[in-house]
Amino acid sequence: MNFEYYVDTLQDAKVKQLTLAFDVLIDSLVPQLIRSLKWKIPFYTYHKDLCYTHASKGRFYIAFIQGWALEHHDFLDHSGKVMSKLYIDSVEEMNKPYVSELIVEASMINEELANGGKKTKSYRSR
Repeated sequence: MNFEYYVDTLQDAKVKQLTLAFDVLIDSLVPQLIRSLKWKIPFYTYHKDLCYTHASKGRFYIAFIQGWALEHHDFLDHSGKVMSKLYIDSVEEMNKPYVSELIVEASMINEELANGGKKTKSYRSR
C-alpha cells in the first residue's frame, strides 16, 4: 500500500481533505522528508520519525513524535509521555502559522538529534 492508495481508501471526505492538505504543507516546509505508511497510517520521516497523521472518532490529528520538546504548548495535547497531538478541524486551521511553526520546529529537533544533539525530557519545560 502506498500513500496515494491510502488516501483513496479514506471514507471521510473531511479527513481526506485534511490528509492531502497536510501532505502538501509538510512537503513544502521539509522537502527532504520521506513519506511512508507504517501500521497503515502516513508517517513522515526527517532523519528519524517526525510525525504521523491519523483520524480517530472523526477527528484528524498530527502526532509529533518528539512533541514534548515543542514550544507551542497551548495547541498541543500532551496526553502521551513523549508524543504530542495537534488536532486540526479544517483546512483553514491547517494554514495557521502555528501549524507550520510546529512542523519546522519538529524537523529542527530531529536534525539536531541526528547530528549528535541529545534532548532530554527536561530540554524544554511545559
